[in-house]
Amino acid sequence: MIVPSETAAAPQVLTPQQLTTDEIRAALNRPTLRIPTTAGYQIRLVTAVLGMVLLQALYCMLVVGVAWLIVYLLLLPPSSYLPNLLLFRYGVPIGASIAGAFLLKPLFIRPPRPPEAVELTREQEPILFAFVDQLCELVGSRRPSRIRVDLQVNACARMPGWRGLLFGDVELIIGLPIVAGLTLHQLAGVLAHEFGHFSQRAGMRSSYLIQHIENWFGRVVYQRDFMDQWLDRRRSNGNLYIRSVLWIAHGTVWVSRQYLTLLMQAARHFSSRFSHQMEFDADRYEAAITGAKIFEETAAQFALLGVGAKLAWTSAERDWPMHRLPADMVSLVAAHTRQMSDGAKRSVIAAHQNVPPGAKSNSAEYNSHPSMQRRIEMVRAVPAITGMELTGPAARAFRNFARLCRTTTQHHYQTMMGLILQEVDFVESQTVLTALATAHANYAAATDLFQLRPEFVIQWLRLPGANNTSAPPLNAQQTNAEQQWSALLHKHLNHHSALCIRRAGIPVKPASFQLESAQLDSIQIEESQSMTDLRFAMLAAQASRRNVAEQIEATLFRVLASVTTGEKILLPDHAHPLPIETALNAWECYVALSSFQTHFLDLRRYCAAAWNIRVNQRFFSKSAYELALRQLEKQAQAKVTEILAATRHVPNIMCGPSGMRPTLASQLSVTATADPQADAFHSIRAFLDRADLLAVRCLGELAWMTQTVTACPAGEAGAQQNVRGVSELVPVL
Repeated sequence: MIVPSETAAAPQVLTPQQLTTDEIRAALNRPTLRIPTTAGYQIRLVTAVLGMVLLQALYCMLVVGVAWLIVYLLLLPPSSYLPNLLLFRYGVPIGASIAGAFLLKPLFIRPPRPPEAVELTREQEPILFAFVDQLCELVGSRRPSRIRVDLQVNACARMPGWRGLLFGDVELIIGLPIVAGLTLHQLAGVLAHEFGHFSQRAGMRSSYLIQHIENWFGRVVYQRDFMDQWLDRRRSNGNLYIRSVLWIAHGTVWVSRQYLTLLMQAARHFSSRFSHQMEFDADRYEAAITGAKIFEETAAQFALLGVGAKLAWTSAERDWPMHRLPADMVSLVAAHTRQMSDGAKRSVIAAHQNVPPGAKSNSAEYNSHPSMQRRIEMVRAVPAITGMELTGPAARAFRNFARLCRTTTQHHYQTMMGLILQEVDFVESQTVLTALATAHANYAAATDLFQLRPEFVIQWLRLPGANNTSAPPLNAQQTNAEQQWSALLHKHLNHHSALCIRRAGIPVKPASFQLESAQLDSIQIEESQSMTDLRFAMLAAQASRRNVAEQIEATLFRVLASVTTGEKILLPDHAHPLPIETALNAWECYVALSSFQTHFLDLRRYCAAAWNIRVNQRFFSKSAYELALRQLEKQAQAKVTEILAATRHVPNIMCGPSGMRPTLASQLSVTATADPQADAFHSIRAFLDRADLLAVRCLGELAWMTQTVTACPAGEAGAQQNVRGVSELVPVL
C-alpha cells in the first residue's frame, strides 16, 4: 500500500468571534449619508423609460396590424375573389391567426418559476439583521423585505415580482462565497452598494419594467415549445392545402420574429445604458463606506472568487454522474481561491480591472455592468467615512456560518439541480481537493503510459492483457489514431442513424449521413462495412497497446505477491496514497467494464439514432416517430440490463465514506429524473457517462500504480531515506 509514513493532523479551524451589536453601533451609528442623485442618472432614467414605451408601442402596433389583416380579409365580400382562390380567402387569415397566437403566447405560456434561494429570518440571524438595519439607516434607504442567501459570487437587490413594483418591496440576496472571501468592512461596502440601489426607488421600478419588457421580447423571439413543434410537424405532413396554410403561418412568424429581434436589441441598448448609470451611482455609496482603495480590493477579491467558483464547480462536476458531491460548496470555493498561485491571481485581477488598448471594453453595449476600470475611476473622488472599525472576516455577521453554508449547498442540490438528497454521497471539501489532486496525477500517468488520452483508450483497451487481440498493430508512423477512430465512429453512427430512419419509411439525404446512396439495401451494406472498419480499428488499437496491458497486470501481481513474499518495494515519500484494496477494485472494475465495450458501442449507436430521429421529427408521422424511438429504447434497455446483471457483484472503486453504492452495478444505476423534458435516453446517456468516468478513473489508478512501482527498485525497507516498504504497510487481504 502506498501511504505516507505519518498522517499529518488536520489543521484546526478557528471559528471567528461573532459580531456584537455594540461593535455595529460603534462603527455605523453615524449621520445618514447625503449622496445626491447625478444628472446622468436622471437623464438615463427618462431616456430608458421613453425608449421602452416606444418599443412596446411598436410591438402593440404589430399585434394590431396582424389582427386588422385577419378581420379585413374575412370581411371582404366573396365577389372580390375568384372561386378557386380559397387559399387566399381563408388560408392567409388562418395563417395570420396562428402568427398572432405566437406573438401573444407569453400571455398564456408562462416559464416555470425558478426556485427561491434560502430565506433567513431575524430569529435565525439577529446580528446580520441588526447589521443590515444599521447600514440601511446610514445609507438612508428602506430595509429589505427579505434576506436570502445562495451560492452565487454576488450580492443583489431585486423586486419580488409585481408586488415589489406596486408596494416597493425589495429583497436582498447575499452570495455566501463572497462572505467567505471578504472582510467585514468589505461586506459592509458591498451591502451599502445594494442599499444604494434600494434608494433608487424610481430606478428600481423602471429597471424591473424594462427587464420585464426585454424578457417578453426574448421569449417571443427565442422560446420554443409545443406550439413550434406542432407547427414544424404539421407543415411537413398532411394534405397540400393544410401545408400551404401552415407555411404561410411559418413565414409570418419568421418575419415577426425578425422584427421583434430588432426591438429586443434596441431594448437591450436602452437597459444596458441605464443599468450602467445605476451601478455608477450605487458605487458611490460603497466608496463612502470603504474608500476607493478598499473598493478596488473588493473588486479584485470578487474576480478571484469568481475564478475559484468556476474551479470548484468544475471539480465537483467530476462526481456529478455519481451523485457524489461536496457537502459545502462555499468552503470549496474559498479553498480553490486560496490555492491559486500569486501569478495566477495577478493575471485574474489584471484581466478583470484593465482593458488592453484596442481591446473590446467590458462595458460593451449589451453588458448590464460597466467595466471595473471605469467604476474604480468614478469612485476615486468620493470621500470615505473615517474612523470606521469593522475588523475580522465577514462570517462574523452570521451565527453559524459553516452550518448555513452546508444547508444552502444542500438546498441548491435539491432545488436547482433536482437531486434527491438521500441519494447523494456528501464529501468534505478537503476530500474533494485531495481526490482532485490524485485524479490529476492518475490522468497524467495514464496519458504518459499509453501516449494517448484515457477517454480514447477505454473504448478499446481490455484487461487482462491476455484478452487483447494479436491482430496486426497500427502503423508505427500513425500519429493520428484517435482522429481516425473518431472519424470512423462518427461515420458509423451516421450510417446506423440513417438505417433506423430509412427503416421507418422516411427518406434520407445521402450527403447528410455520409452515404453513397439513399436506398435501404445500400444503406445496410454501408452500415455493415463501417462497423467492420470500426471493429478492425479496435482490434488494431488493442494490439498496439497489448504490452502495456500486460505490464499493468504484471505490476498488480507483483504488488500483491509482495504481501506474502516479503519483497520490499521502495516508493518515493511524495507519492500519493493508493491502498492495495483500491488497486484491486480498480482492476476488477476495469476488467468488468472493458468486457462490455461492444455493448457500450451499441448504446452509443442507439443514442445517436434517437437524437437524429428527434432532430428530424417533423418528417415522421406521430405513430412512426413513437415506434422508432420505442424500438431503440427497448434495445438500449436490454443492453443496460445485461451490463448491470453482470456487474452486481463487482466492487465499486467510487464507494464513498458513507458506504453508499458498494457495487459497480449500483454505481452505474441511474435514478429516474424528475425533469418532464427528459426521456429514456437521458438515462442511457447518464449511464454511459458514469461508465466512461469510472473506466477513466480505474485506468488512471492502474496506470499510476504501474508507473510508480515499475520505477522503484526492490530492496530492504529503510535502506534509503524518504522511502517506504509497501509490504510492511498493507493489510493482508
